[in-house]
Amino acid sequence: MSQADVKTITVKRNGELSTIDSEQLVVGDIVTIGYGQAVPADCLVITSAECFTSEAALTGEPDDLPKEPVDEGNPKGDPFMLQGSEVQKGEAEAIVLAVGDNTNQGRAGLSMNIEAEETPLQMKLNSIAEGIGKLGLTVAILTLIAIITTTLVKTAKDPESDFGVDFWKDIATGFVIAITVIVVAIPEGLPLAVTISLAFSVAQMQKENNLVRKLQSSETMGNANEICTDKTGTLTQNKMTVQAAYLETQGRGAADQDMFNRLVSSADIADATIMNTTAFYQFQKDADGNPTDVEVGSGNVTELGLLDYLRDSGVDVKA
Repeated sequence: MSQADVKTITVKRNGELSTIDSEQLVVGDIVTIGYGQAVPADCLVITSAECFTSEAALTGEPDDLPKEPVDEGNPKGDPFMLQGSEVQKGEAEAIVLAVGDNTNQGRAGLSMNIEAEETPLQMKLNSIAEGIGKLGLTVAILTLIAIITTTLVKTAKDPESDFGVDFWKDIATGFVIAITVIVVAIPEGLPLAVTISLAFSVAQMQKENNLVRKLQSSETMGNANEICTDKTGTLTQNKMTVQAAYLETQGRGAADQDMFNRLVSSADIADATIMNTTAFYQFQKDADGNPTDVEVGSGNVTELGLLDYLRDSGVDVKA
């Protein structure tokens, strides 16, 4: 668990309530989780006071889910709270079932820690380099044998020659030539040429608004016929916006922002929306924990969409 994920949580141990860091939780602890708090571990709800959690960070679905204990009167309730979800409403008391890597989120993280497999292009390049290396070694050995054989025959046929300095000099020259053939046969420029070509393809894809973080991804995606992905939060921003509104017996487009203020019941609609939502705005904090001038919304994405609509219409949602 990273330091940013460590939160304080109220826990009951030996019948006494205390506040500890979430990284100190163990299986069997009874925790109390309220509005705005992140669930620190996989838990089983014991008691619930209209508790609703958002699992958008885990599943991408924006709808809040009710968390209730299962008993004879409610056999179909959902008592499981997953680490990483956030309480959007109410409060619940739950018993810790799993912590750390044993949680649903932890197992998902471990499944991502896999060794990088070689791409088809890398496997082909390795095969080519291995073949060139074997060919270069074979040519070098044949060259060395040819030079040694030629030197021996030349020395044997020439009565004035002997196995002196000149003979061993020719043999050494043969070894140098053989080593040179092996070194030259190694394709040192091949990886560089491939990297340059992949970088060029990445630049071309960026011109088409496709951002590639890893060079080998462009080659891998080039072999893909179909791409399967989760829609919510992946292809979208996990945000809701008002496209049209049916107010005072008439349908009105959201683009007409002045329309809302011209309604007779605009004040009542604004008050009803603001008073019956748990979403809110707060100033974003910098690295030192100090608030900045940037406002960010927190809470249910549907309620934030309604508040954004009111703000765009000139309503003070904080009043």
